Amino acid sequence: MPTILLAENDLEQAKLYSLSLQKTGFQVIHVTNASELEKIINKQKIDIILSDTELDESNGDEICKKLLEEEKLNDVLIIGMSNALDYGDYWISIAHEFLYKRAISEFYDLGCFVRALYERFKINHKIIRYKENLLRNRFQ
Repeated sequence: MPTILLAENDLEQAKLYSLSLQKTGFQVIHVTNASELEKIINKQKIDIILSDTELDESNGDEICKKLLEEEKLNDVLIIGMSNALDYGDYWISIAHEFLYKRAISEFYDLGCFVRALYERFKINHKIIRYKENLLRNRFQ
């Protein structure tokens, strides 16, 4: 069962998101701030981070960028989300995907959508690893 680290400081939204994700077969760990997010990443294996831009204490994109630079999120699908269409301002070059929060409940089921993104991420990740191995073997 894939594990999602849901970083959302709006408790009502977090409850709705968690239910949808759990129905689709994900284990959900919920945090409300950047320091909790970092603690969880350092303690256990996470498959997906689904993070709001604005968290308590710090922005979700900032902590994800820091953890990426520390190479702690190499195999983690990062999905940024916000109430504003601010992907370019915050999540560019950090998140693999971005969700506009106002569209989540109106247009699609979050759990199904994240499942599809995760399956695509795993396939792409396998292809990248395969190509890296080919190159490594070629030059040895």
